[in-house]
Amino acid sequence: MAQAQAKLISGDATAAIGRVRAPDVDDCGFAAAQERVLLAKAHLALGRPQSVPALLAPLLEPDAPYLGPAVEARVLLAMAADRQHRDSAALAAMTEAIDLAHPEGLVRPFLDAGPSAAALIGRHRHVTARHLDFTGRLLPATAPALGEPPVQLLPERLTERELIVLRYLPTMLKAAEIAQDLFVTVNTVKSHLRAIYRKLDVTTRRAAVDRARELNLL
Repeated sequence: MAQAQAKLISGDATAAIGRVRAPDVDDCGFAAAQERVLLAKAHLALGRPQSVPALLAPLLEPDAPYLGPAVEARVLLAMAADRQHRDSAALAAMTEAIDLAHPEGLVRPFLDAGPSAAALIGRHRHVTARHLDFTGRLLPATAPALGEPPVQLLPERLTERELIVLRYLPTMLKAAEIAQDLFVTVNTVKSHLRAIYRKLDVTTRRAAVDRARELNLL
């Protein structure tokens, strides 16, 4: 598992999968739960969100014995649904994850999931508006911890997908890396970036970040 995790962190998801045995269907142990989570992450990294629900199925049962993997499974399920543009399913899975994690104050599965999860948490805060103090702790330092949706003083509002791409702009990630993380093409990311610059009336990435922060979008 340690070797597989190292491979996944280094960006070699295929090698990570090769290091982990496929858990037995009836194996409900903690090691099997961790293997399922790692395999789901690897399949997401390889652009296979459709494989995630079956991999995580035992961890999604109401009586799943381990809280950490159960929460992480729902976060990954939400991210997989989001990759498939199934917005309602993504919000439902993230809501389950937050409801499970909130009583114990479990934050690590959300923070480890990165900007994609942060965007879904932000959507949960605006739509569901439960556990706002807790969900504020789940957002990275560059993400807004808001109780109310931001006011966009723009002639043309940014779409939800453009807002997701916008949250990557303060990072050092290039367009290709953003595309890989969002499981879309580089051309799609570049199209969103052009729309963001146009709507924010800027011409550079730095200016877009500054303008977005002025508008409370970041």
